[in-house]
Amino acid sequence: MLGYVADSAGAVRPIRGIPGSATLGAAVDGRLHGVAVRPAYALGIDDSGAAILVTAGGRRTLPVTGATNVFLSSRGMTAAIWRGGAAILDIVTGLPDAAAVIRSIPLDSAPDGLAISDDGASIAVLERSRRGFDTLSWIAGANAPAVLYRSRRIESIAMLDSAVLVAERNTVKLVSPSFGPQVVADGLDGVISATASADGSRIVIGTGSGAVQIIDRTAGTRRTLDCACTPGVLAPLRGNAVFRLNDPGDGPLWILDAGAGEPRLLFIAVPVGGAQ
Repeated sequence: MLGYVADSAGAVRPIRGIPGSATLGAAVDGRLHGVAVRPAYALGIDDSGAAILVTAGGRRTLPVTGATNVFLSSRGMTAAIWRGGAAILDIVTGLPDAAAVIRSIPLDSAPDGLAISDDGASIAVLERSRRGFDTLSWIAGANAPAVLYRSRRIESIAMLDSAVLVAERNTVKLVSPSFGPQVVADGLDGVISATASADGSRIVIGTGSGAVQIIDRTAGTRRTLDCACTPGVLAPLRGNAVFRLNDPGDGPLWILDAGAGEPRLLFIAVPVGGAQ
C-alpha cells in the first residue's frame, strides 16, 4: 500500500504496489469532500459534516461534527479540523488508531491554509487577502495567534521541524518564530507548492511549468525534473520522500520518488476521469 487518493467522484481509493509498479484500487468509501491523505489513511467529510477516517480496516467517524475542512500534520499523527459554523478549530491527535480531540481553538475566520506539528502543539494559519498582504499567523500551545509573516502572495505552507516552509511565487522560505524568514530557494518561476520529506532532509518544490525541484539539505545539492503534469499536490506516499504530484483526472497520476539514489518521476495509469 503506497497511500490513498480521492478520485474525481469523491471516493477514496488505495494506491497499491511500489513506485514504478502501482495500481489504483477500487473505491473503499462513498463520496467525501475536502479529503486529505497520508500513507496510512485518508480523512474527509461526509454530507452530514462528520469527519470520516478511512483505513485498510474500513471507515470510522471521528468525534467531530459540523466539519467543513481538514488539515493533517506532515506524518499524519495529528489533524486540525475546522468547524465553520462554530468558528472552531479542533485538534485531534493519536491518528489513525487512537483519535482524540485534545483542544479546540476559536478563530476569527476560516483558514485559507494550515500547517500543524505532529504533536499538535504548533500551528501555522494562512489568511489570504484580495488586497494587501497574505498573513501567516502562529499558534503555540494555548497562546493566542500571533502574526509570524506577511507576503504579497503565499502559495502554500508546510511544517518543517519547528518552522514553516512558505512557498511564494518565485521564492521558498523557511520561517521560524525564533529566527524569522530564511531563503531556501529563489529565482524560481511560478512556484505553486513546497513540502519536505518525512525526515526533513529534502525539500520538494512544484512549479506551474511542471518543473519539480528537489533540494538535498544535507548534501547541499539541487536537482530539477520535468513532469508532464502540474505538481501542485505533493501528497506524501509511503517512503521517506515519495509524493503524489497531482490528482486523478484525464491522465495518469504522477509520483516523485526522491527517497534514495537518483530522483525519478513515475506514473500510475488510471482510466479517463479517474473514477473506475
